Amino acid sequence: TTGPSLGVLVDEKTDDDTVCRFEDLEVIIDTALLQYCEKITVDYVQQESAGCGSGGFKITPQNNL
Repeated sequence: TTGPSLGVLVDEKTDDDTVCRFEDLEVIIDTALLQYCEKITVDYVQQESAGCGSGGFKITPQNNL
């Protein structure tokens, strides 16, 4: 399947962003994207069978992109 997707990167906040804080973690999300998705779930997934240090973030929007 091709099309838009969500990802994680280090960025600076702009006027078009919403900031969500979870304890010491600050997450910056484009406000229009957040309104469209309504809810975005971010989970860290560890892949045991893939070797040392294998894992990543699984990002799931409530509304498909």
